Amino acid sequence: TVLSACQSGGGEVRAGEGVIGLRRGFALAGTENLVFSLWSVDDDSTAMFMKAFYLRLFDDDDVAGAFHATEVAELARWRRLEGIDGAVRRAGGFVLSR
Repeated sequence: TVLSACQSGGGEVRAGEGVIGLRRGFALAGTENLVFSLWSVDDDSTAMFMKAFYLRLFDDDDVAGAFHATEVAELARWRRLEGIDGAVRRAGGFVLSR
């Protein structure tokens, strides 16, 4: 499942329960893999990240491997273009949860 909205990995922190938010609801509903963002990422960067992720995923059907390879490649690409701060802002906010 891909939560295609900014800051979709957030939620309310409750003592003894952890973070209560969308990702917990999807996990309780049985989602095996969940992709979400921790902060706002612009639409163009998100589209590039997701296109690269799905191309890799369709190639080898390994969710974790495809996500990791995409994250490494996108962070490296954006770092060359905008430095480390730009790379983290544009490609570092995506998370894969199992």
